[in-house]
Amino acid sequence: MALGAGCALAVAWGGSVRLATIMPCVAVIVFCFGLLAPTVTHEALRPLPDMAGAASGAPRSLQMLIGAGSGALVTLFMGAATPALAMASIMAASAAGALGVFVVLLGRPSAASADMLVERFQALASEVLVHPVHELVGR
Repeated sequence: MALGAGCALAVAWGGSVRLATIMPCVAVIVFCFGLLAPTVTHEALRPLPDMAGAASGAPRSLQMLIGAGSGALVTLFMGAATPALAMASIMAASAAGALGVFVVLLGRPSAASADMLVERFQALASEVLVHPVHELVGR
């Protein structure tokens, strides 16, 4: 995702934005998201089989909220940059933020195992997503 966002940012920064130059970058981002989103959602909800339906709504709501916020930021940046540069900048910043969260959760890659990453992600997902859902449904 970060590679696709960086590619889109480079194309937009260079000013050679055409359908044939920007769409492959966006396609890489969408492809990576399509591969990652189901796996991440599954791993986050694995410890919650009794309320998977309610808990799976929380990440989708968060996704829609972040998407709306990103759209608003693109609109704000369009006054100072071209629409493609504004879009690519927000996409690159989002990918960098996701990469930063991944690195923070993973720690040092050589010292961490995949199970430890899953446990850290589940703890974060539980704290950020599940506890508010529990409070909402009164459990």
